[in-house]
Amino acid sequence: MIHIPFVGNPNTGKTALINAIAKSDLEVGNWPGVTIEKKEARFTYAGEKIALVDLPGAYTLSPYSLEEKITRNMLAEGKFEGIIDVIDTTNLRRNLYLTLELIDMQEPMVVALNMFDDFTKRGYELDTDKLQEILGISAIPTIASRGLGTQKLIDSAIATVKERTVPHIQPYQEHIEKEITFLMHAMPKTTLPPRLFAIHLLADDPYTLSLAKTLKQHDLIEKAVQARGRLEAHMQIPIKTIIAFLHMFNIHIESLSIAQKPNILQQKLKDQFILPLAAFSYLVFILLYIPCVSTMAAIKEELGMRWMLFETALLPFVAYGMSVLVYQLGSRFF
Repeated sequence: MIHIPFVGNPNTGKTALINAIAKSDLEVGNWPGVTIEKKEARFTYAGEKIALVDLPGAYTLSPYSLEEKITRNMLAEGKFEGIIDVIDTTNLRRNLYLTLELIDMQEPMVVALNMFDDFTKRGYELDTDKLQEILGISAIPTIASRGLGTQKLIDSAIATVKERTVPHIQPYQEHIEKEITFLMHAMPKTTLPPRLFAIHLLADDPYTLSLAKTLKQHDLIEKAVQARGRLEAHMQIPIKTIIAFLHMFNIHIESLSIAQKPNILQQKLKDQFILPLAAFSYLVFILLYIPCVSTMAAIKEELGMRWMLFETALLPFVAYGMSVLVYQLGSRFF
């Protein structure tokens, strides 16, 4: 059976996505020792037995809430074959922080760009090909409420698991990467993700430290203390702050390269100007088309009836042409 946890920030639509994929309601229970709901769906798809687990919402794998601790603990146990990272695309930068932490686990993974319709309705554009190139994994636009993109998502997740496709590491500064590699080489073989374990040990994470003590890795703990001391002496900043800052910096750079903001001022001008522009163009047409009685009388007296009728017939074409010109010029500049 292929076990795939759905991981993401709170309110990203994980439950709705699982329901849309499994086409059934989730089985609801409780996580061991707590009253927080455990939701899971089991079904057969394309000849494969699948178990999708809806993990509690988390902003980080360095937890502050009970929900985040449950998610961190479940991922640390490693009882899964792949991960689906569910992102609220309308809050891309906030959601990518957790994505970068999941990448450090170096497990088969797929990104679900959920609520993609709300994202595009706001006038934003996302270069999904560029995002996939940066991350090295599939990033699938989805709309859980309408079931759109769900089949492609599960197909991609199964293929990723079978091919063992892991995301590209988003490296820190060279000094930090050297210390991470140093600790990874000193680690024993466990089910824990080595890179993420080394990073959290370097950052003096209490849970990771307790796991290292349980494994009786006192020498590894001492090496982590020394590595932390070297980095903090070099950068004059606590290592936790350095890692958080570099995460945010990477997110900022990646967001600039994949997402384009709409021109808000231009959009407001369009929304507010389009109807007045149409009305003004119509006014130009009316003013030019409606013949002035005194003008027609003067033309008749000076040039005769034939010229008056010609002028009357010509005016609609002139009026229409001028009104279209006014509308097109207004639309071009606003």
